[in-house]
Amino acid sequence: DEIPGMMTTTGHDEIDASSFSSLATENNFSAGEINLLTDEIPEDIKVISIYGPQRDFTAEEIEKLDQFMMRGGNAVLIFKAAGSPETPVLDNYMAEWGLKIERDLVIDQQSYYRSPLFPFAQYADHEITESLSSSASFVSPYSSSVTRVFDSKNNYTTFPLLQTTEEAYAKTLGADAKIDTYEKAEGDKTGQMNLGAGSSKLVDGTNKVVYSYMFAFGSTDVASSTALTAASFTNSDLFASLLSYVRGEKDLITIAPKYYEDESLTISSNVVSSLHSLPLYI
Repeated sequence: DEIPGMMTTTGHDEIDASSFSSLATENNFSAGEINLLTDEIPEDIKVISIYGPQRDFTAEEIEKLDQFMMRGGNAVLIFKAAGSPETPVLDNYMAEWGLKIERDLVIDQQSYYRSPLFPFAQYADHEITESLSSSASFVSPYSSSVTRVFDSKNNYTTFPLLQTTEEAYAKTLGADAKIDTYEKAEGDKTGQMNLGAGSSKLVDGTNKVVYSYMFAFGSTDVASSTALTAASFTNSDLFASLLSYVRGEKDLITIAPKYYEDESLTISSNVVSSLHSLPLYI
């Protein structure tokens, strides 16, 4: 069978996505890069990954993404770092699919790795997560919350994928992407929140049921090298299952090898610079 492809966008000062690309190749995908301003999306591509863009997309690039999604059976994965520059054109396209990555910082005192700023996510009920352990340790460092703008609308249906505990809260980030304290305060959003969510769209219901998918994650560090390979974390399990689901072969999942080494998380430099007013509770 032909190997499906995943391409990661360039041209928007994206964060290095080599670790996530490696996971894709380990799970029967080819991996490469694409500049949507100059390149067309090849027919064999199943997944487009947008990993930490620091500059917005153009309307022309979004049109190419939309045409890609309308082929059916494809997916766009969007990872954004808390405090990163706003991307209104990309955000508007996400909103069409019922997803919004908020401009906030999630803190969960109930379930975390070394710091409440590094919450462990709980898996929501979905086919992607059904084969994964409920006691999994998916870490989502310095994460923004992901809002489902609607449950269903026209041919779109949104669903949660990764969630905090009920004890979580989120602090709004100002224009300078800074907050003064990570302690809970009046006005903070509280309760269970999504750290990752998805949306499906029925794109061809004439002869057969065909869906395309969009997934949004409020942290780029969920797919960092440490998060994907350290023995303490199960991030690679979730993403392997997601890629297999998009491919339509849920049983063909390859779990990346885990390494028993120093598992201190390496946080993307742009996240640290954006949130430098906070102490690093690592």
